[in-house]
Amino acid sequence: MKFRDRTVLVTGASRGIGRSIALRFAEEGARLALAARTENELLQTATMVEQSGARAVAIPTDIRDRAAVDACVARAEAELGPIDVLVNNAGVFLWRPFLELSSEEWDLVLSTNLTGAANFCRAVLPGMIGRRRGRIVNVSSIHGVRGEANLAAHSAAKFGLIGLTQSLAREYRSFNIAVNAVCPGTVENRQDAIATLIKWLPQPLDVAEHSYDNELRTLSRDGTMTDAEITSIIDRVGEKKRPLDEVRDFSFAREAMKELGR
Repeated sequence: MKFRDRTVLVTGASRGIGRSIALRFAEEGARLALAARTENELLQTATMVEQSGARAVAIPTDIRDRAAVDACVARAEAELGPIDVLVNNAGVFLWRPFLELSSEEWDLVLSTNLTGAANFCRAVLPGMIGRRRGRIVNVSSIHGVRGEANLAAHSAAKFGLIGLTQSLAREYRSFNIAVNAVCPGTVENRQDAIATLIKWLPQPLDVAEHSYDNELRTLSRDGTMTDAEITSIIDRVGEKKRPLDEVRDFSFAREAMKELGR
């Protein structure tokens, strides 16, 4: 077991990618500190981790609140030991035309997807520096390397997260601290009709495997589909009258896509 006697903190661990990352580390013997806002689902993840034979502590946390993040890390280290690996996975996904975004929505996305990750980095880095070792994995998005219509806030935050990752990697590499990012595309998160029908969506475990490997990778497809593939999707979802360009960018499924992962 590669992570026996190591403590891993995973944010956004209540479901989807975060839950799968936690379970993957649990398989390798890690002690898991689990952070998220949704307590009930977070406790479910903790139970699953413990059933696999690993230790887990669930810590409901608003990652936008720096004091709450500091308290989360303090509790995790008090109960499980120093944080060896931080996985910043928590985030919100908001599909909205730019001119329809409210100030509150913009602030919510940026404070969760970018500032929240920075808060956790700030909380764990002093200890990692003191021990001269540590690993941080930031879960960005394909929209952090390529902007997308109706995802201005999300893209801005995820581009920023990659910038944060690169800056911290250079700043703290002399302390034997590696800071990397993974950039998944659309990932099935919650079961719904579209997610069930579009079979090629990567699963959370696919992203977890790469986060576990702690390498900078882009998991998403390049967005290119043949007309035959597009037509097949049209047939499956009963949207035969939609133009191919609409299907290519999933305009016909805008509402359903809100419930999908990153």
